[in-house]
Amino acid sequence: MSRWLFLLCALAFAALLSEGATAVQFNCTYKTSCGVGETGVLRAENDTGGYNNAHVQLINYTGAAYAYTLCCETDGTHNLNAACSHKNATTVLRAYNTSGNHIQTPAGNPTTYPERICIALSPGNLTCEYVNTTCSAGYSPFVSMASSETNSGAYNQTNAHIGNYSWYRLNVCCQGGNSPPSVPTLIYPLNDNTSVFERNITFDWSDSNDPDSDPITYDLNITSNDPNCVVEEEWKNLTASTQTSSELSVDCVYNWTVRACDPSQCSNYASVWNFSIPSVIGINFTVNKTEFKSMNNNEKNDTSDNKPPPFTVENTGNVRANVSLKANDGLFTSVALNTRYFQFKARVNEAGAFDPSTSQTTYANVSAAYKTLFGDLNYQSDRDSAYVDINITTPAGEEAGYKSSVIQIYGTYSP
Repeated sequence: MSRWLFLLCALAFAALLSEGATAVQFNCTYKTSCGVGETGVLRAENDTGGYNNAHVQLINYTGAAYAYTLCCETDGTHNLNAACSHKNATTVLRAYNTSGNHIQTPAGNPTTYPERICIALSPGNLTCEYVNTTCSAGYSPFVSMASSETNSGAYNQTNAHIGNYSWYRLNVCCQGGNSPPSVPTLIYPLNDNTSVFERNITFDWSDSNDPDSDPITYDLNITSNDPNCVVEEEWKNLTASTQTSSELSVDCVYNWTVRACDPSQCSNYASVWNFSIPSVIGINFTVNKTEFKSMNNNEKNDTSDNKPPPFTVENTGNVRANVSLKANDGLFTSVALNTRYFQFKARVNEAGAFDPSTSQTTYANVSAAYKTLFGDLNYQSDRDSAYVDINITTPAGEEAGYKSSVIQIYGTYSP
């Protein structure tokens, strides 16, 4: 039989905020060779061997290399890459050819300037501006550019030479940033769910998307302010969109939510959902019949050798149960119940299924009133089953014939 117990617990849930991300800045310098931690983005050289008022050569050009390389570096938590094939690549400039010539901004005609000069920031993304002033707040200097016809650089964004930052008026400035992943959608357990049965809950939520294609992890947060309720407050850096909890408490209200994070930033937490796990007592005979065959008067037999097989009882609930046993009617006509002729005891089937100190582990007389059978019968699937042995002795004066009795068990909650 089953009994449902409900207890509502007052809950307080602290608001959880997404982690903000700051702009990622980097430093670019012309050098004859890049050092450790620096990424070469392009090469430059002018008629006198310098790097101002210069032509541009792609960094992956395999012929005779220009003298200077624009070497860029950023903080230790981000990486730079000059490959345009990188998933995070941003086209910063376009070049006339790979070996060395003029450049233009990405807004120009890509047919005339087909070669891309790229920077990829990972994790995150890159945004560049092309301004006739100093770089905007948060943007890092990259290069300056102007056409060979004039040094004013006011609007000359194509057919241009390159120079160090501020050499020309048209400055190229870039800023690393990050777009956080989308907020996950909670799936299970449902909001306001008061009928969750399992105590090891597999939480489930939707996969998030990251605009920058960064790797995503998840933070799962569970709270309850009841000191009697088991709470695992937070799992961090989960790589899957499911997580199975350790055993949670019954008759408690829990709140749960999830957020998604990339290496730089987290989304907001999803709207908080709540659920509760009501205590359920379920006791069931999985083997509900035993048959002793023919016996003579004064003959004794029991099920302790599994011949015949014992009854098997299983706790199908989600809490420990104290289990009692009685007979609805006598087995023999010549003797009453609660005598040595019809007895029962508890026996181990799965280790740890019950507490032997509070269980009837030696034979006791079956009665018409309930008697203790199992104390603390477990509900966990690997230890929720136990045997009920039956011992009978045929009375000397019992007449021949078919004998039967109905056994009944009853479970109550064991705190």
